[in-house]
Amino acid sequence: MSLVLELPDDLSFLIVDESDSFRNVMAAGLKSLGFKFVSQAPSSMLALESLRTKSINFVICELEMPIINGIELLKEIRDASDINRTAFLMISSNATREDIALLAEYEIDGF
Repeated sequence: MSLVLELPDDLSFLIVDESDSFRNVMAAGLKSLGFKFVSQAPSSMLALESLRTKSINFVICELEMPIINGIELLKEIRDASDINRTAFLMISSNATREDIALLAEYEIDGF
């Protein structure tokens, strides 16, 4: 049995990854599913700026980012009262058990 969740097409997404090509593929995929509001950020610092200046409902972030990694970005978001309810999906091909434990501690929405 699988659970299918219907999401409203007016959700706004922010894709955070240092790779332009990955962000573009993810954005194209979301747009092909009918989502109209898809932003991109090549760094966690720019992602935080976008989260504070735009209405973002859902963040999709790579775990391994330079300077501020995905876990640190998630912690910053959860510690900020104005954006702490933003849904957060972490992606990675190389996560450790420690990483996963931290994600749970900071109330990740998906991995």
